[in-house]
Amino acid sequence: MVKDIDFEYGGGDDAHYSVDELLATTATVLYKSEEGISRMFYLETDGYKAISGSAVIGAFQDSDSLGMKTYLMAEIVNYFLGITTITDIREAFAGHNGVEVKAWPNPFTNQINISFDLDRTSDVSVKIFDDAGHVINNLFDGNLPNGNHSFVWAGNSMYGDNLNNGIYFYSIIINGKSKSGKILLAR
Repeated sequence: MVKDIDFEYGGGDDAHYSVDELLATTATVLYKSEEGISRMFYLETDGYKAISGSAVIGAFQDSDSLGMKTYLMAEIVNYFLGITTITDIREAFAGHNGVEVKAWPNPFTNQINISFDLDRTSDVSVKIFDDAGHVINNLFDGNLPNGNHSFVWAGNSMYGDNLNNGIYFYSIIINGKSKSGKILLAR
């Protein structure tokens, strides 16, 4: 469904729960379904912000022990209130430009997989940060060949201590270009 967060849509099968396809003119696509159909958009101009979509947020099913609906609504409210977080509304709903990073399951209880594809041999750094910007764990720092690469983080510090529930961030630097995303630990 989305590239940075994974959620299931549980609206049902009959026509009452159908999800219509929307087409954007000046708005930016936030969310596409697995079929590649545009489902949600945002538009921001001087003094005006709007989010529109055909998906019913109430039909998003929760994953792990943290409510996905709550997370998505918090990202939308942050957007409207102008609250700046490390990830913005586009990152909450869409993938990054360039290298696509997948982090799943998100939220997670035991461990999260962080994966990406490289089209050539690259210098790579994979780190986990807390919400204050401190490095919590350094998962990898070195050279990787082309292909798919996956790293597992078990919600622990670099010293092996289990961390508290909360918001953390992954940072992947590939040949000097940074990709980051929000991850939620909920044991």
